[in-house]
Amino acid sequence: MGKQSPYRSGKLFGFFYDFAKAGDGIAMHQHEPDKAHNVIVLRGSVSIAGAVLEAGHVHDFDNSAPHEIKALEDDTQILNLMLNGMPPEYTTLPEKEFFGETRTPT
Repeated sequence: MGKQSPYRSGKLFGFFYDFAKAGDGIAMHQHEPDKAHNVIVLRGSVSIAGAVLEAGHVHDFDNSAPHEIKALEDDTQILNLMLNGMPPEYTTLPEKEFFGETRTPT
């Protein structure tokens, strides 16, 4: 299981994901175009959409295709940076909605 928390800087918006154990991650999902994101690996390594990414790598991909993100090492951290800024419907969410746990891939 992973933990998520928001990232905000000016008009930039995204989510940090912290994965304590290898195998933790984000279950299969896909996005509407307004929620497209890239993945920046800050620590550790992950597999996503058939690619292995290590710390320092940035991955741009077709977010409309189903994908999952899985940590390959303990203590992995990524940043999913939204390509279009904060989706408008997120602006009305209570702050607590930006924090939580992820569903681990099977």
